[in-house]
Amino acid sequence: MKYIKYILIITLIPCFAACSKESLEVWNTSNKLWFANMDTLVFASFKKMPPEVSELNVEVAVQMAGQTADHDRTFTVEVLKDKRNPATSYSIRNAVVPADSLRGHFKVTINKTPNLAVDADTVTFVLRTSGEFETGLSANLNCTFIISNKYIQPSWWYDYTCGTYSEAKHEVVFAVFGNDDDIRGRGADPYYNTYNWMHVDALYNLWKLNKYCEEHGLPFRFAEGK
Repeated sequence: MKYIKYILIITLIPCFAACSKESLEVWNTSNKLWFANMDTLVFASFKKMPPEVSELNVEVAVQMAGQTADHDRTFTVEVLKDKRNPATSYSIRNAVVPADSLRGHFKVTINKTPNLAVDADTVTFVLRTSGEFETGLSANLNCTFIISNKYIQPSWWYDYTCGTYSEAKHEVVFAVFGNDDDIRGRGADPYYNTYNWMHVDALYNLWKLNKYCEEHGLPFRFAEGK
C-alpha cells in the first residue's frame, strides 16, 4: 500500500511543477487596462446642479488585469473624437491606477459655457497603450461624454412605456423622486427574473408619476403614445 502512495506522489510532482510554471507565465504577462463599466456612455449635465455651479468634475473608472504595484501608475487617455462646438471647454486630469490596486480612474473637468444651454455636445475618449499598461478589452476602450446644460433623456427611458420624452416630463421625474434614477427599481436589475417594465417597482413608479401629472393638471401622462 505504501508503494502505491509513493508512485502517486512521484506522478503528481510534474503536475505541480507544470501548474507553477503556468501561474508564473500568467503573472508575467503585460498589464491590461480598459474602462470598468460596460456602458461607456457618460451623461454630464449642469441642469441637475445649482445655478452657481460653474464646473463639473466627472470621474471615470478603469479596470486592469495583471500585477499590482507599490506605487501609483499613470495611464494615457486621448481624445478620439473632439467637441463639435469650439466654445465647449473641458480638461482631462489624474489618470492614475493607485498603488496596490487593480482599479483606477481619470477625471474630466467640464466648464459651464453658454452654448451648452442651447445644444448638447459630445467628446469621445480612448485608452492608449503606454508606460506600464497595454489596452485590454477592445469593446471597452472608448468612453463618450454627452455634455449639456439641458435635461438629457435617461438611458432607461423608453417611449413605449413612458411616452415621448420631453424636458417637462423630466421635470416631473425630479419633482416626484428627486433624481432621474431608473424608475424600474429592482426591475432594472438583470439578476431578477422580471427584468422589465412589468416589475412592481416600475408599475408603482409610473403610477406615482401619472398621479402627480393628474393632480397638477399637466397635459401629458407617462404611458405609450402620451
